[in-house]
Formats: sequence, C-alpha cells, structure tokens
Amino acid sequence: MTTASTGETRTRRSRVALLVAALLLAASTGTAGFFGVSWAVAATDESIDLAVERDQALRDGRQAIINVNTFDYRNVEKSLNRWERSSTGPFHETVVKIRKNKMEQLKKGKAQRSSRILDAALTELNARAGKARMIAVVEMTTKRPRSGSSQAGNSQSGQSTVWRSRYKAELTRVGRTWKLSTLGSVGGGQPPIR
Repeated sequence: MTTASTGETRTRRSRVALLVAALLLAASTGTAGFFGVSWAVAATDESIDLAVERDQALRDGRQAIINVNTFDYRNVEKSLNRWERSSTGPFHETVVKIRKNKMEQLKKGKAQRSSRILDAALTELNARAGKARMIAVVEMTTKRPRSGSSQAGNSQSGQSTVWRSRYKAELTRVGRTWKLSTLGSVGGGQPPIR
C-alpha cells in the first residue's frame, strides 16, 4: 500500500467517524428537545392538576364516608369527633345537633360498627369552586357483645350483622381536605347479607 492510499483511508475513516458523531449528536439533541418540550407541556397542563384534585377528592370522600359509618360504643366520644372532623356545612350542623342524643343511643346499643367502601366514584367535580359529588357502596359490619340475655331488647346480641348501603354525597373542600357537606342513601339499604 502506498502512502497516498493510506492517507486516503485515514481521511475516509475520519470522515465516517465525524459523520457518525454528527448523526449521534443530532439524534441526542432531537431526543433531548422532544423530552424537554414534553416535560414543559406536562408541567403546565391543567389536566394533571385536575386529575390530582379528583383523586384527592375521591380519597377524602371515601374516608369521610367510612368515618361517619364507623363507631364503637366503648369510645363514643372518639367516634363522634371523627364524624365532626369529616363533615362541613349542613351535614356538620346536623352531626353537631344530634351529638348528645347519638352519644346516649350508641352507648346504650352497645355495638361496634366497622365500614369499608366496596366501590366509589366522583360524579361531578368543580375544583375551582371546591365542590364535588360522589356515589359509594358501603359494607358495614355491626358487632354486639355476647351476653347472657339480650341487651336493651336486642335479639342479635353476640352476633355480627353485615349489610350494604349505597350513598350519594356532596363534598366541599375545606383547606386541602374534602369533607362531607351532605350524605344520603340511594334507594333502600339491602337486608343483612350475613
């Protein structure tokens, strides 16, 4: 091989290497630009904020419905405080109004109720106004302590009763938390399932 052909081969290799480097630089610049623009669009996209608000409203609404359907006769004060913290507006006023009577009723009934949401969804959301509506299916389990005789005329002493109810609720955002402003049943509650 001659010196001229060796120099020509080196020049060709240098050109190929330079071309490959330029193509890689262009591809990486294009990729970085694409992801940078995508990130900027996503960071300013209102739909993301709305989705976050929707998820928060649903999460808080689910918990509030659980809270107002859960109680323990051994600690009625704590149960009713939880009801009050989960409510606002007209519903809160009702909870405060019935508190004393409800306290006596729960103590006398000697029952514990746990609740869980089987399914729930927001049906409306106005994030700017801080208002939302939701529906939920709740399974509630009420347990009464065993006793030699039924307490307060309760023939289900020592048993657990499970039933499901459907609710519709209105939520109002108070600070960063969504609370129940109304709560009502949809149709009749289903008879006990266990």
